Parts: sequence; C-alpha cells; structure tokens
Amino acid sequence: MKQTMAFLLVPLVLLSTPLSIAAAQSSEKVKSNFSTQSAIPAPANGAKEYPDYFLTQDQLKECISIEASMGMLTGYLQKRDSLFTDLKTELADLQTQISAVEAYFKENPNVTVDDEEAFKTRNEMVRKNNNLVDGYNQKLANYTQLEKAYNDDVSSFNALSQTFESDCNGKRYYADDLAAIRAAE
Repeated sequence: MKQTMAFLLVPLVLLSTPLSIAAAQSSEKVKSNFSTQSAIPAPANGAKEYPDYFLTQDQLKECISIEASMGMLTGYLQKRDSLFTDLKTELADLQTQISAVEAYFKENPNVTVDDEEAFKTRNEMVRKNNNLVDGYNQKLANYTQLEKAYNDDVSSFNALSQTFESDCNGKRYYADDLAAIRAAE
C-alpha cells in the first residue's frame, strides 16, 4: 500500500519592535507641567492680561487635558510593550518547534511510505506541524493587531505632543486660573 503525504510549512517571520517615535517619552511617566509652584501670581490689582505667551483658563484647561491624554497613552504603550515581549517569546518558541518538525521531514524525505508504523509517525508529524502552524499564525495575527493598535497610539501620542508643544509648552498662566480649574475637576 503506497500513500502520499502532504504537509504545510510556515515561513520564518522576523519580528521587529513596532514603530516607536515616542519611545523615549513613553518609557517615563508624564509629569504635569502645570502646578501652582510654576504658576504666576495674579497681579495685585486683579487686572489680568493674556498676551500670546499666557494661557487663558480655557487654554490652560485644554493643555491639562492634552497632558492627561498623553499620560494615558503612555500607560497604554508601556502595557503593550510588555505584551509584545510575551508574544515574541511565544512566536519564537513555536518557530523552534516548527523548525524541529521541518528537520524531521528533511531527515525523512520520502513522501511515500510503505511501512505502516512509519506512515503513522509521519501522519502524526504532519498533524503536529499543522497544529503548530495554526498556533503560530494565530499568534502572528494577534501580534499584527497589537502592533496596529500600538502604532495608532504612537501616532495619537505624537499628534498630542505636537499640539502640546505648540499650544502649551513654555507659556505662562496664572495661579488662580489653575486653582479654579483644579477645583472644578
């Protein structure tokens, strides 16, 4: 009895760390630039002026919101970084197992098997290979999905960072404006 075997091989996919323009920023907790220590006291006469380099209460509120969003995204990026590490390890382990099965097929190149025991062994190896490949492909799909979410968060973080840099960073604000915003939170 002569039978023909077929099996599925998976190509090795080299995984790299996802796009990380914000890597330096995402590795540290975002500290608030807005505190009463760095605020300007209101003028003694109470007549506040808001030239271009001063933030109004609305602008200050928006800047605090942007800063909070950046902090939240930083947390998401850090969490996803650890998930990437875990998925890369799992993918590497699966690839090692797949390579071992591929080595079996190279050492036993016959696609026709007359020996029933050898035929059973080869069928088991084919099933094992297919299961490993399915597992690998699922993990790879998870990795790709995680990578997209990570890159979306990096893009959002970078957009917020640019807005913060142009609209908020280095501008002055009044201590009582900040106190009013904090009291309303």
